[in-house]
Amino acid sequence: MIDNAVYYSKDFIDIMIDVYGLKRSGICLFGQKLLMVNSIFSGKKITNMPFNFYPSPRFTSVEEAKQFFIGLKRLCDNQRKYAEIKSTRKLLTEEQLTTLNVDVISPCLVSYLELSSSYVNYLTSLSKNHRQNIRTYKNKLKDGQIKISLANSLNEVDAFYNVLIKLYRDKHKMICHPFHIYKRLFESGIAQFRVAKINNQIVAGIVVIPSNEVYSYAWGAGSQKFDNLGLIYILIDWLIQDAIEKGIKYIDFGSSPFTDEGLLAFKSKWGCIHYPVYYYYVNRPHPKIVDYNESYRGIREIYHFMPFWLIKRLTPIIVPQLA
Repeated sequence: MIDNAVYYSKDFIDIMIDVYGLKRSGICLFGQKLLMVNSIFSGKKITNMPFNFYPSPRFTSVEEAKQFFIGLKRLCDNQRKYAEIKSTRKLLTEEQLTTLNVDVISPCLVSYLELSSSYVNYLTSLSKNHRQNIRTYKNKLKDGQIKISLANSLNEVDAFYNVLIKLYRDKHKMICHPFHIYKRLFESGIAQFRVAKINNQIVAGIVVIPSNEVYSYAWGAGSQKFDNLGLIYILIDWLIQDAIEKGIKYIDFGSSPFTDEGLLAFKSKWGCIHYPVYYYYVNRPHPKIVDYNESYRGIREIYHFMPFWLIKRLTPIIVPQLA
């Protein structure tokens, strides 16, 4: 398992700062650049990255990790903040957690697919049923009704975003990220938008952040009207085949709450292995796991009935407060 190198890059961090109103701390502890968050919901905190992106700290030894958290504690005390450091690997032993007064929770699992040397070998590793589903859906490409391609304009990114908003509102009853994050990722060339079209209209898409060793599948959405066509299956299969041809080692399928058994099972079908994500806290005793699939049901029911124009206006205001 390898973390996506893009998440450590200045260009990606600059986009996160701009879109979500973060601030640079100006402090680098043992090579770890830290960001400042000041939100209504999460308060004043220091973090290595908001939301579900995981640039795990790259410590060279256990002692270095220990010294990092000692320095982080001083920083939090001086600035009267708490810290939240996210990592896809364990950073401290149980004894060190107690000694340093650091709390840790694991609210979700990140799913990684280790790729085979050939697409044929990959397919044979899947269940017979899943292979048949992939073939069935891919056969639908032959009649020319469905076309898949990379989005080549901001208008196509906006069309994908409309599909995403509708799915999040109608099915998941969850707010999605503001359009600006997708706009900046597209314009910077950091992200690929792989889309499916019917009658020249975008009806599904996945957002992929590629690096030299890892492709990160960051977002995906399809029109429920065309669920029977398996458009997400087609796009994921295209992604996997392309990654294998380019010699990519892993595809990061993103994180899921432990409780989302359906999504985890879907990722497992593609051959993913699930790993815990660790959230380390300094000056934040007894942190709680918030499962957004189960929480805020009343608010989510209201959101379910909001018109698109209002959602688009609210996301730039609300989402940064969830960082």
